[in-house]
Amino acid sequence: MPRPIVIVGASLAGLRAAQALRTAGHAGEVVVVGAEERPPYTRPPLSKELLAGDHEPAQCALPSDKLDVEWRLGTRATGLDLRRREVELEGGERLAYEKLLIATGARPRHWPGDEIALEGVFMLRDLDDALALRAAFDARPRLAVVGAGFIGCEVAATARKRGLDVTLIDVAPQPMTALGPAVGERCAALHRAHGVELLLGAGVDGFEGAGSLEAIRLADGTRVEADLAVVALGAIPNTDWLADSGLELQPGVVCDGTLAARDALLQMIDWLVNNKGLTRQQAYALSSVAVDLRISNLVDTPNFAVSAILDLGVFERARGHHFDDD
Repeated sequence: MPRPIVIVGASLAGLRAAQALRTAGHAGEVVVVGAEERPPYTRPPLSKELLAGDHEPAQCALPSDKLDVEWRLGTRATGLDLRRREVELEGGERLAYEKLLIATGARPRHWPGDEIALEGVFMLRDLDDALALRAAFDARPRLAVVGAGFIGCEVAATARKRGLDVTLIDVAPQPMTALGPAVGERCAALHRAHGVELLLGAGVDGFEGAGSLEAIRLADGTRVEADLAVVALGAIPNTDWLADSGLELQPGVVCDGTLAARDALLQMIDWLVNNKGLTRQQAYALSSVAVDLRISNLVDTPNFAVSAILDLGVFERARGHHFDDD
């Protein structure tokens, strides 16, 4: 029975990939795996129109109900077995694939200190986060936004539009540092013109409160009183589930010019064949041992394991040994 094309990630990139497959005439099975239970939706309105109350969830939905694919929503991928071509799902199920597309996106970077065990502290990634934050705005709390990147600035602007008192805090000297100082200064001026208090060049030491947020403590000891906070410290790739797969992560998935993922196992095989004179069967056996040692946490990287094995002269004996294809 033919294996399906599996897409892990059911947001915009996963949806567009599935649509492209059908548009290109692919008639085989396509399975889309997504951690969220909701069908695909667009995310830019989460910090703007939806948060402001101008849009409702239905207006964020992307057309997907008529697409001929199997949706596996509310299902999280937990691992990847490249040799068996299987995606491991939570609960222990293994989903075989012919080809795999990784489209798991990113998640918000958590506060680097101790976990914030206070009510009123939010991060914004998905639709449910936005709806919860929107509901919290109804009480017109004093809002502090920690992080003046894209999400932080958008949340601050939307909160001011809804009439909240807003303080925007960032350790950098201006907002939107990724776009350079000129844009950052213009962004700061716009926020100030709309009544946002900016505390720039200010580090955050912690969050204070008895059960619920009461203030944010800055590095210089200043207390910024707040009933609500949004932590917006950027994003990190959702690649934890690929940590033991053998793919190269930095921390996103390293790809070639065609967006094909770089497989550490195949790279080692090619290197051993081209530089050490092993057959592909011999190189596969040696590289597989190296990857298994990494997965078992016996070495830091598969490359280290290969180096150690080569130092022992194993490849000299491997040249004369026959390895079965399996």
